[in-house]
Amino acid sequence: MKIHNVFIAALGPEIQYYTALVRSLYSSLGNMLEKMAINIAELFYEIHRHYNIALRSYQEKSNHILNALESIKKIYLGE
Repeated sequence: MKIHNVFIAALGPEIQYYTALVRSLYSSLGNMLEKMAINIAELFYEIHRHYNIALRSYQEKSNHILNALESIKKIYLGE
């Protein structure tokens, strides 16, 4: 529970309980959807969860990500 958050603490114990419950369900749902998306992707693509590359500058990182996204776009759109 976020007892150190003054705004949540001011709501009272019942609201604190329900907000904690909602945050927990929201997190669990997100995790479940992420795992489901990975499992679906594994059916159609070769998936690598670990990606190691040493990039020195912010621009180099941005360019690498942009190139990766462009490659994915070409594959997806069949270009």
